[in-house]
Amino acid sequence: MKFLNVLVLVLTALSLNSCKEADKTANRDTPTKGKIHIAVDETYKTMVDSEITVFKSEYKDVEITVDYVPEAYAVQQLLTDSARAIVIGRELNEKELSKYKARKYDPKSIRIATDAIAVIANPKNKTDVLDLVQLKDILSGKLTTWPDGKNIEVVIDNPGSGIISFLQDSVLKGSPMSKSIFALKNQQEVLEYVGSHEKSIGFIGVNLISSFDADANQQFPATIKPLGISKGAFDKAYKPYQAYVASRNYPLLRFTTLIVDEAYNGLGSGFATFVGSDKGQRIILKDGLVPANSPIRLIEVNTN
Repeated sequence: MKFLNVLVLVLTALSLNSCKEADKTANRDTPTKGKIHIAVDETYKTMVDSEITVFKSEYKDVEITVDYVPEAYAVQQLLTDSARAIVIGRELNEKELSKYKARKYDPKSIRIATDAIAVIANPKNKTDVLDLVQLKDILSGKLTTWPDGKNIEVVIDNPGSGIISFLQDSVLKGSPMSKSIFALKNQQEVLEYVGSHEKSIGFIGVNLISSFDADANQQFPATIKPLGISKGAFDKAYKPYQAYVASRNYPLLRFTTLIVDEAYNGLGSGFATFVGSDKGQRIILKDGLVPANSPIRLIEVNTN
């Protein structure tokens, strides 16, 4: 009789646990249904807004809430489980990935676009081209004046931004950033400051200064000019046009990445699949970035 009572208790416990797991599974989101929260580097706001709008128009039972924040805060939300997915201009680094070593799975990382950091100056500035060595010297404070003798004013956005982490890793390569650099609130303020200060130079995501005319020609605001950047002093300089980003001739490139943290095929995975689809990649193209999966066609025009 005692054995029978124990058996009943064990079966009951297993049954209750099974019911809990069934309820948990039943309440999960799916690739095309449910609710999730994501965090996005504010550079990519227009692109992600468009992706979500089209995604929700196709799948009516989807709710995606978004925080548009500096890159560092987006990563923090992922690491603290506050966001299911993030969009940033890089992969997670080894230190960030170490959080997941005790788990059986890592976040899924999907490259969705190639992005470029535009170096912008005031249109009245007579300098049109810089090489990477000059750019490093400007950021480190070694080069402080323009060729005409005027002081260089360097402006960047807030310290948690992806642009700053890119400049530190890819341009300065470990050298400290000059303490004389002005930090503004966001990239819009960088754009406005450079547009109104002749001696200034700033850094901004190329999609934030790109627009297209009726013939799909890429245009930049008249209030600033993007500088041509060369790899070396004797190399050809390129401006951040989509064609030069796609061909990798423009040197200041970063890779837009959608990172999803879910152990099952949920709404984060469904959204990532959509962004990587032909329709999602066309949205990226219209935003001024270069799609990862749908290469753009380069046409050389003979003007002779």
